[in-house]
Amino acid sequence: MEKGAAVILSACSSSSVVCPADCLTALETVGRLSQVDMNEDAICAHVDDVIYEQIIALLMLHDIQIVVAALEALYQLSELGDVTTTRIAQVSAAVSK
Repeated sequence: MEKGAAVILSACSSSSVVCPADCLTALETVGRLSQVDMNEDAICAHVDDVIYEQIIALLMLHDIQIVVAALEALYQLSELGDVTTTRIAQVSAAVSK
């Protein structure tokens, strides 16, 4: 799962030039994976902090569609429970103090 999520979200990496449509598709896929109860344990155990950092970094872009998709993906991940919510909150600048 970790490798799969990394491949999906590498489409949104700031270090590469990508098509915004690929980024939107990747974010939607992460959101859909988060909605399936059977994926909860795999997501909690194997999606590393870099994935959360990449999604949060997308919130700084000036593309409203990508920002909304990133927010939706974060929302879906946070719905999985305390593990994912804590990992999102631990990303630098994810939550203002």
